[in-house]
Amino acid sequence: MKAIGKKNSGYELARRSGCKVLFYDRCPASFHGASILTDDRNSAFGLTRLLIQKGYRKIYHFGGPSFLNISQERKKGYEAAMHEAGLPSHIFNSDMTIAGDQKIRRSGSVSQLA
Repeated sequence: MKAIGKKNSGYELARRSGCKVLFYDRCPASFHGASILTDDRNSAFGLTRLLIQKGYRKIYHFGGPSFLNISQERKKGYEAAMHEAGLPSHIFNSDMTIAGDQKIRRSGSVSQLA
């Protein structure tokens, strides 16, 4: 079962009806049950650190919806690696929709990426 949005009433309904629930990739913070997850914080940290080791200095983080724990963890990993290297963070948050993308583009910040 996939976690959907801010409210996960679908999985609670399934659990109450006796169904087994397994979350894959992302899981609500309040869920205590079976899940298969990625270590998003350490993965983002490791990737950012690798880019720094390869000589990249202006590294941008395009984050997903802030209410998702995977977005929060990836941002924390990126920020930790940038901080460790003494580099400034460049963060863009998006809700991963076309409207959200257009909002970032209209801000003018994306045109300054080069």
